[in-house]
Amino acid sequence: MGQIAFHLFAVALTGVLAALFVASVVDAGEPIIWGTFTEEYCEDSPRRGCRPVGTWTSHDGTIVKHDIYLDGAVGVDGTAPASYRPTGIMSNNVVHTTAFTGILPWLTGGLLLWWAIYSMYKATGWGDLNWLFKLLPEPFVRSAANPDLTTRRGRRRARAAESAAAHRTR
Repeated sequence: MGQIAFHLFAVALTGVLAALFVASVVDAGEPIIWGTFTEEYCEDSPRRGCRPVGTWTSHDGTIVKHDIYLDGAVGVDGTAPASYRPTGIMSNNVVHTTAFTGILPWLTGGLLLWWAIYSMYKATGWGDLNWLFKLLPEPFVRSAANPDLTTRRGRRRARAAESAAAHRTR
């Protein structure tokens, strides 16, 4: 039951991460407008402790956003240079500091890749991907004669059998 729950969770999380990755890649092509964020107050956040909320004004003064979040920290004077994507999918109510501008595609892509590798590793360890190894050409499979080598337990048993056979021949 736990493996089924993990697989369902893995598929759902992979879908969410893939959607975030696609949205962040689409947003990366949208125009960036730079301006200055001025902190008005700090909202308590369980993860970060304090999340800056304030007003963002573009450098040319044509766009002003009130009650907007900053995804970084402000300086000692309570301001920070920040970017805004007015036509972005994921930038509705947040401006980005210099450090976080453009990092979202890399962050979501890296997280998606890590999660896909980790969930495949777990599924392989449980032997849930044996059907996939049967589809691969022989050089990619450890042993076509022993398909049980695709699981951790199978590889351990094979190593123990090889070790026992080597000791018997001595």
